[in-house]
Amino acid sequence: MDETFEQLQANETLETYNYYGTTVYENESITYEQSSPGTKGMNEALSGGEAPELLLARNSTLTILDVPTAGGSEIEFSILSNNYGRLLIPDTDQYTVTTIDDGRYLLTLKEPVNYIDVVIENHVNSNVRIDDIHLKTTEPGNSTPQK
Repeated sequence: MDETFEQLQANETLETYNYYGTTVYENESITYEQSSPGTKGMNEALSGGEAPELLLARNSTLTILDVPTAGGSEIEFSILSNNYGRLLIPDTDQYTVTTIDDGRYLLTLKEPVNYIDVVIENHVNSNVRIDDIHLKTTEPGNSTPQK
């Protein structure tokens, strides 16, 4: 899955698109949940990608819902940001997170599932820019996936 927010205009929120992303992955549309209405598109490239990018509001969360796992047990997750120290990719009930380096993480599934929800937190009282979210299954699963 690659999300570049290329259709998001300045000051538009993901709500403008009914929380659908600008990408299709494994033949399925990707949807989002955002905890703050302050999370919005910006026509800038401060995160290191190309404009537009997403401003993740202070002390807020962006969740990418129902990302297909393609039967894998490990998923490589990468993201561009203007301040990696403000981002937190937390463990969830579906996976544990290992930080590889700034903006690169390994999500290890706790059990085989068809879909996961990926959580991105801005855990400080300051905005952060994000762009170019990439998720890729790196290891095939050995058992029957369940949702």
